[in-house]
Amino acid sequence: MTITQRLWLMAGIFMVVLTVFSGISIWGNKQMIDSGERIHELSFAKDQMADVSVLMRENRAQVFLAMQHDPSNEHIADMHKHQVDVHFDNIIKNRDAITAAIQKYEALPVKSVFEKASNNFTEKRNTYVKEGLAVAIQLLKAGKFHEANDHALNKVNPLMIDAVTAYDALIADINSESKRVRQEADDLAAWLTSLLIGVSVISFLLVLSQAILAIRSVRSSIGDVSQQITRAATSMKFDIQLSVSGQYVGDLDTLKKGVNASSDSVSFMMRELEKVMQGLGAGKFDVQMDPKVPHAFRSLVEHALHSVTLVISDINM
Repeated sequence: MTITQRLWLMAGIFMVVLTVFSGISIWGNKQMIDSGERIHELSFAKDQMADVSVLMRENRAQVFLAMQHDPSNEHIADMHKHQVDVHFDNIIKNRDAITAAIQKYEALPVKSVFEKASNNFTEKRNTYVKEGLAVAIQLLKAGKFHEANDHALNKVNPLMIDAVTAYDALIADINSESKRVRQEADDLAAWLTSLLIGVSVISFLLVLSQAILAIRSVRSSIGDVSQQITRAATSMKFDIQLSVSGQYVGDLDTLKKGVNASSDSVSFMMRELEKVMQGLGAGKFDVQMDPKVPHAFRSLVEHALHSVTLVISDINM
């Protein structure tokens, strides 16, 4: 694999990692948003039912306050500076607020998760209202304060306890679901963090491995070339063995071939030059260089030989 190919590979890894990061982040953000919306919905449901519970207790308190208007207890009745109808008006106002809160709760999609607990609470509350609270109000409006008191003790209070127990069970289910959703969100966040870290580490190792291979290949080839050039520089003669012999691919293989070709060319020319020098040493001035020697260099040598021949001829004359 060439250096260019390795660079393209590293760029490709980076783009893949970027795409994976983006995809995971988008999906993770959507999941976290969904979890946040569900937690908010559960919190809203809990708030609505909490309002219902408070208003139910308030209506019960209004019934007992209305009982204090009993004319037979003048001392207590005189403590109230308003008519008993004020308490009935408060009960009606609270009833309307309860109805509005329950409608908001029932409009939530999350209500289906608590269908059983919701139905049980609705049943207990309706029983409390119809058989307990409504009857007590009718007795009070009829002026039957004693009967209303007995009814409150024997019916309103027990039915209220049943309704509150059903309410507590519903709230427990909502809290349990909220805890589960929060835990899922925390687990998802931890999983996404681990996944992104894992992808980052793997990508870093892949890029690092390619970079190390590229650097190692370059260093090896450059070291080999440098070694051969040093040998050539310190050698008294060039021979065919002064070449780069490492196994390389791509650009480095091209470099190796170029260095080897240059070494072979120089060795060939030096051998030819050595052949001429040996001929001169033997008194032969007609030694011819191989035609493969570049024409410019061969012409210079042949011209020099011719000049030496002319000088010697003049001396002999």
